[in-house]
Amino acid sequence: MACPVNILVLSQEQANSKGNAIIEVTEPEKCTSCARCAQICPDTAITVYRNK
Repeated sequence: MACPVNILVLSQEQANSKGNAIIEVTEPEKCTSCARCAQICPDTAITVYRNK
């Protein structure tokens, strides 16, 4: 996957409208807000916010 800290996994329980697995964040506290996930998301469903 595109995540440099490897905290994204394919959901085993949820799918999008096309039947593709949804990406889940396993450890949000480790997110660096690089936004690579948002850049590659085919549904443009990911928004990344940086904490101040």
